[in-house]
Amino acid sequence: MKTKAVLILIILSLAVALTGCSSPRTPNEPPNISITIDDQEVDYVIGKNIWNGAIYDRQDTFIVILEEGSNITPPYVELGKRAVIDFGNYPPDTLKIQDYILNENGHSKYTYREILEITPKIKKGKVSFDIGQHWAASLSSNSADYEKGAVIRGFRITCSWNDNACEYAFIIKTDAS
Repeated sequence: MKTKAVLILIILSLAVALTGCSSPRTPNEPPNISITIDDQEVDYVIGKNIWNGAIYDRQDTFIVILEEGSNITPPYVELGKRAVIDFGNYPPDTLKIQDYILNENGHSKYTYREILEITPKIKKGKVSFDIGQHWAASLSSNSADYEKGAVIRGFRITCSWNDNACEYAFIIKTDAS
């Protein structure tokens, strides 16, 4: 009888261990990621949307990056460079990347219709996409917006792990064309 109980306990332990190993990894907090463009590390911010059942009401991530006192300086990036996002040990279950044209305060310069949805390439747990020309960058009637590095682009990466969701955001300065 004692042997039977030990055997059942071992089988249950193995079942729990195997289930834990086969299920996707869900982080306790939004994981830190690495964003590089042309081998240059790019700073980003994280904003929780819903995490462990709590819904977050927070400031827009682009505004956080551009507000006074932020330690983030958006880098200049030439068009055609490749952005690579590495989630490390926590690849998300879902991923959506949006490309915005921003004003100097971090607000979208145009309407929601000018937000581009980016389809990234996913290879070996890394997500990548090319920083191409944003068609809405040519909508401005201000000639200063066509100078080198005058276009402020914001990239919002919305991810989820099971019921948890957050967004990562980074900003670059680039050219209209």
